[in-house]
Amino acid sequence: MSSSRFFIAPLWVIFYLAIYSPFVMAHQVADKSVTADVDAQLASDQDLLSSSTQLTSFQLGTAKGAWLGLIKQHVPELSSSAEAQSLTPGVLRKIRKEISTILSTEGYFSPLVTFNKNRDKRGVVLVNIESGVRATVQDLD
Repeated sequence: MSSSRFFIAPLWVIFYLAIYSPFVMAHQVADKSVTADVDAQLASDQDLLSSSTQLTSFQLGTAKGAWLGLIKQHVPELSSSAEAQSLTPGVLRKIRKEISTILSTEGYFSPLVTFNKNRDKRGVVLVNIESGVRATVQDLD
């Protein structure tokens, strides 16, 4: 009986490594390439925050993809019924994190989420999303 336990455990390890490790490696590579983009995003956020003193609502700006429905459904700040709120670094981080989490479920591990003032509507911030390259598993050994 104990010999079968030793036989089953390596099979689970092999299965785990074959299925899970490609996703982990893709995510780690994406994390390294995103560092420069994150610095640029934070600088842009500071400019937006320093110029805003009123309540703000959010609206999708540039965003294309099959995942757009998921973003609209699961990010409350982007719904048409969302209330205006104060523009703070925490709110921007929360929105960026929610969008990144949703996109990662679809295989997009390095999205670029930026915020810009809407020039046509006062008190509206546009949320622009570039999903980046979708990670796919091409082969399992």
